[in-house]
Amino acid sequence: MSHESGIAREKNRILKAWFEHVADTYAKQTASFLNQKGDRFANPVSAIISESLEKVFDGLVEDAGVNELSESIDPLVRVRAVQGFSPSASISFVFFLKKILRDVITADDSEVAMDLELMDKKIDGLALICFDKFMECREKIYELKACEVRNRTFRAFERAGLLLNSKNGG
Repeated sequence: MSHESGIAREKNRILKAWFEHVADTYAKQTASFLNQKGDRFANPVSAIISESLEKVFDGLVEDAGVNELSESIDPLVRVRAVQGFSPSASISFVFFLKKILRDVITADDSEVAMDLELMDKKIDGLALICFDKFMECREKIYELKACEVRNRTFRAFERAGLLLNSKNGG
């Protein structure tokens, strides 16, 4: 896809609409807060969303590889994985881009239509990357929780004197 395509020229409009769609997946009060971009430290989730979406968009337009797209989307997927979204809700934001592209870009000529079709395929691939990332994050969360439960149980048994001390031949 040519970097000068209509898609690349409309980057700011597309990113603004995509951010708004992502923000709308949150509760109304949270979405309102996210839309107040401002300071990265006062609103880190908003910054993560903006930065990730921009990097991913650039990667899609510039034919980035799987690894680069994966790195670009990782922070946003991590945030959504710990926020309790279901897997489908967590990565649904990826598919919003298809509709946004069609709302912003008019497919008057065949080149633009081909660009949109190519972007659809790339977006589908991005969704698979996001799903893999989401599952990695959730697996890590469950692993950490299981480890914490095991450690708490061990400490409780230890305090109760229910563990044999190997130093004393037990």
